Amino acid sequence: MSQEIIIPNLCCAFHFLYDDGIRMMNQECASTTGNETAEFIIGFVKSFVNDLLEIGCGTHKSLEYCEQTMPSEMTVIRNLTEIGRKKTFSVTPIVPLLKIASNLDLETL
Repeated sequence: MSQEIIIPNLCCAFHFLYDDGIRMMNQECASTTGNETAEFIIGFVKSFVNDLLEIGCGTHKSLEYCEQTMPSEMTVIRNLTEIGRKKTFSVTPIVPLLKIASNLDLETL
């Protein structure tokens, strides 16, 4: 991979994972907190990376831009993410913990 494409690929991968993570959180938390959980985490993540994204990513500031200007790279990112998701879900406790937490009745705690 050439040096000039590394940063745009990283930026587009971040945007894809960020949007995908929001979608997944909204699905997992829909019955309990709605979009509030995702909104909280979005604010938290943005507070850490927003300046870096603005400086480092230049024109690659959104997933939509990446989809329009780098369609073949986005296909690779999507495919790699799906492979990683299958491996991660089989070993990470986060998804099962979210499912358990969504089934807790917080009023009885």
